[in-house]
Amino acid sequence: MSSVLRITAGIAAVAITAAILRCTQPVSGGTGTETVNTFAVLPDGSPAVGAHVKIIDARWWLDSINADRSPVLAEGLTDRHGHCLIPIPDRKGILNVQIDHVHNGLLQSIAEEETTDLGTVTLPKYASVSGNFDTTGTVPDFLWFAGTAYHESTYGKNTFRFEHIPAGAFTLLGVHQENETAQLTSHSTLSLEPGSEITSFDKLETGNRVLLDNFESGIGPTVPGSIVPVLGWYVLSDSLYYFWDCKKLRWRQGVTAIIGHSPISYDSVVTNGNHAFTFSTTLDTVSPTANALIGFSLKPLNSAGINLSKMTAFSLRASGKGTLRVRFESAGLDKVNYQLSHYTALIALKDTMITYTIPIDSLAIYDYYYAWDKYPWSVESKKVVRIELNFSPYENKRGEKLTLTFDDFYLEGITLADILGQLEE
Repeated sequence: MSSVLRITAGIAAVAITAAILRCTQPVSGGTGTETVNTFAVLPDGSPAVGAHVKIIDARWWLDSINADRSPVLAEGLTDRHGHCLIPIPDRKGILNVQIDHVHNGLLQSIAEEETTDLGTVTLPKYASVSGNFDTTGTVPDFLWFAGTAYHESTYGKNTFRFEHIPAGAFTLLGVHQENETAQLTSHSTLSLEPGSEITSFDKLETGNRVLLDNFESGIGPTVPGSIVPVLGWYVLSDSLYYFWDCKKLRWRQGVTAIIGHSPISYDSVVTNGNHAFTFSTTLDTVSPTANALIGFSLKPLNSAGINLSKMTAFSLRASGKGTLRVRFESAGLDKVNYQLSHYTALIALKDTMITYTIPIDSLAIYDYYYAWDKYPWSVESKKVVRIELNFSPYENKRGEKLTLTFDDFYLEGITLADILGQLEE
């Protein structure tokens, strides 16, 4: 991946387009060795004649923009039967199929190992989104829906409107352009229902903070993972392990050594209109290594870890029962002792959702031998490999049910560009 987030003036100033081809004609230069085959119909069952179909390179979407390339691998039009057969010149993993008709549209992802024969798909009614964003930070010049060809210019204003967006969960990106280059300045996610109209969307984050996740896209990819889909959540105990498989686009059970019997459960819920991650466990009463946690690995972005030294605090909304360890694990401390607490904050959960903001200088290494002076944050923060929310038997009673519901996880003092700029190729 490109190590800088740059977009040329030309690509930011115009829509991502290629010559509209008939579905039976391959894109120039393509091998046509694999095809996307589908019939698009409207909600009443009639064929969606003349719908525009675009095949988008989902995994390297951002890199394509950076390199002044279209992320659209191939495109075409449906025929009078709503049928479209599009040869793919170079499949690179996950594909997004974007289908646009007059009043209806669809965005559907195809996992790396899934067939590209979609069969018959129904195009729901479009949603629309309009709103404003905070102007205290750098005001974006363009807004993009990640993984799609949808984008609009803000014309220097702090307001925007998209008339035709398919239903689904999306990450919305703000791009600021200056001197023929541009950078990501803002981001958020939103969920759209068919035919819905959002007229006051104001959660587009600007300034120095990263929204790690607000779970509007469920508990699979994170917000950065929606942009470059190599990131996702995992849950782990002394007996069970489940993780979001970014290639298969689903949760899978992983292999772990069974050294205890702490059950875990996880789900996505809606509280006060917002999506959230729920997790529960009962720590084993016997195993000396009883534990259960939710994790987020940064290693898929860079195997050596991500530099979070600019981070000043982290925040999240949470409720539940028990005491939670929020840990920032470093590659350096992992090499010393994998069981270390790492840089940790303790949160005593309450029954109601509360926003917790924890300054970096409040983090501590709870193993007394490994103190700040021996492994200072200024060093360890340059190679952070995981962020984990852990129920530990040190603070919690074994045999009692522990629960956590959390939402809106932010890293303060750092930008999305700071993190995505550390991508490995």
